[in-house]
Amino acid sequence: MSIKAFYSELKKGLKAPAYILHAGDAAMLKEAVMEVKDSVPKEDRDFKYHPYDLDSTDDSPPLEHIIDVLNTIPFMGGRQTVVVENLQKLKAADQKPLINYLQSPSPDSALVLTYSGKPRKTMTDKLKGAKPIDIGINERDLPFWVKERAAKRGVALTSGAIEYLIGTVGADAGLLAAEVEKFSSMVTGASGASGDSGQLEKIGKEDVASIITGSGESTPWKLTDALKAGKAEEAFRVYEILKQTMEPYSLLGVLNWHYGKTRMSPAQKLKVFGLLNDADLKVKSTGGAYPLEHLLAKLLKAS
Repeated sequence: MSIKAFYSELKKGLKAPAYILHAGDAAMLKEAVMEVKDSVPKEDRDFKYHPYDLDSTDDSPPLEHIIDVLNTIPFMGGRQTVVVENLQKLKAADQKPLINYLQSPSPDSALVLTYSGKPRKTMTDKLKGAKPIDIGINERDLPFWVKERAAKRGVALTSGAIEYLIGTVGADAGLLAAEVEKFSSMVTGASGASGDSGQLEKIGKEDVASIITGSGESTPWKLTDALKAGKAEEAFRVYEILKQTMEPYSLLGVLNWHYGKTRMSPAQKLKVFGLLNDADLKVKSTGGAYPLEHLLAKLLKAS
């Protein structure tokens, strides 16, 4: 099961008795815990949301205490959510109370366990009453994850905006998350909308480009249009403005995305992406003077 399954379970209200959320990225696990917490209405959290961390420096209650909480009927009825982080810290010899609980789980509780890394099959076999979900993000699921993350922060990204964002920033979940936070703070702050209001501010790829560059007058689109038209003076004028607000990697991402969408002959593609790769290597190694300027000049000749 993937990150899509996790969001699906959240939307259904965590109907299963128990889950094991696992990922190699600790930040993703923390974010998943926050998503679980947010799924519980604010007015109910004092009574129906119980978090525990087996790796906490504070004195964690014994596992038997957590099992007692799971078996307690929630105040004011309904179901409660119990989160236990860092299951990997629980020794095999100490798993018995949890194994016994999962054989006959409470219908009034949803247990969410998190595990850093990938749990061994021997563990999942013992805890077979808990549904395992891998919340690590593979490249295939990135568009879905970006869309869901943005929506929870009051922003509706179009498919074109998401495609452009990933093509420009790359597949790093941390960098994508940072950009989504930027969109949310800028767009919802300007409009007064929020994720809690139920109204999403829709933004497209032009808006994304403008927010990333911090300039409404000179966007990556104007640079790629100038390159496509062979307008050297215009291309370098726009580039001089863009480089003040964009990192070289972001600009290279824009160009990679643009030429990836451009119809070219196999020979042209080989030449263009060879130039892009060469510039990328020079930027990473700080080899050669003005690698991006030289790249633009070569791309104009290759158009």
